[in-house]
Amino acid sequence: LLSSSAPQLLSSSAPQLLSSSTRRALGTQRRQYRGAMASITKALAGTAIGVAAMGAWSRFVVDHDHELDLPVPVDESSTIAGPHGDIAVYAAGTDLDAEPVVFVHSVNAAASAYELRPLFEAYAIRRPTYAFDLPGYGHSSRGPVGHSAVTMTEAVVAVLRMTGPAHVIGLSLGGEFAARAAVDHPDLVRSLTLISPTGLSSPGRTPNAPWVERMFGLPVLGRAVFDLLATKVSIRWFLAKSFTGGPDPGLVEYAYATAHQAGAEHAPAAFLSGVLFTPDALTDLYLRVTCPTLVLYDEDPYTDFARLPDLVEHGAKVSAVRIAGTRGLPHFEQPDAVIEALDRHMDGSAAR
Repeated sequence: LLSSSAPQLLSSSAPQLLSSSTRRALGTQRRQYRGAMASITKALAGTAIGVAAMGAWSRFVVDHDHELDLPVPVDESSTIAGPHGDIAVYAAGTDLDAEPVVFVHSVNAAASAYELRPLFEAYAIRRPTYAFDLPGYGHSSRGPVGHSAVTMTEAVVAVLRMTGPAHVIGLSLGGEFAARAAVDHPDLVRSLTLISPTGLSSPGRTPNAPWVERMFGLPVLGRAVFDLLATKVSIRWFLAKSFTGGPDPGLVEYAYATAHQAGAEHAPAAFLSGVLFTPDALTDLYLRVTCPTLVLYDEDPYTDFARLPDLVEHGAKVSAVRIAGTRGLPHFEQPDAVIEALDRHMDGSAAR
């Protein structure tokens, strides 16, 4: 079947074996292919230009050395050694005769101790009061280190070793770090309060995107992408979700300033990738806490509290108070209700 003449059928005479309609179809396909390749080439060129423009904007236009005040009014501020550099610590009321309180802020693109400023101001005249910036945020070191739930917890423990046993109040994901500290070092935590905590939500809400941290680590591009997320418009939009009214103006301004510092992209990259979360915080953290624990909650656009009943039912000494009419930052919108619940909790814990 394959004689010596077969190659001739596949050589110069082959086109003559095709019908005119087939030749027209092939010609159309070739033109479509060339058009598609041209479009792809233009798209790639456009993407390259866009990336270059974004990088130039980030490098030469965006201010990465914004003036950054202290996040809370203090009697004194200091730095202590943390797992990956210095931790900025803020203190007030240290001469007061009461058990101290330590605040642990949340983690996001523009987090800082300012997030707990209303409570810091309230307790600075009642108790020795401490707040600090977690690694990668505020005035703490911001190097490209391996941020994790463990290293964040180590920062909490470092502060508690400085203050001595304290009542610890954690906001959002900061509550997971505070709970881990209470599990690992129960002698350092008198009581635990979780404000709008993560780790109690329906299954599947914990982020898991390790590629995000790699993207933010890319030279030039990583910082440029972060700068797009950290515009004042973007920050105000995200914060507005956590308020029933408009976001607190001071919080917006400080969030913008703290996000415009050298190295500000590294810790948020770890946050967005999901590596700072404990996959089953209810079982691995909250249910293992032995000190009195209070949960303050209501609505929250970034998490839910579907498993809170399990914690209240099975936790060692757990109570929960709903701060109605709030959306994740109740101490800004209902400070009196929050302080009343905190006083009752901390005073009751001290009496036990």
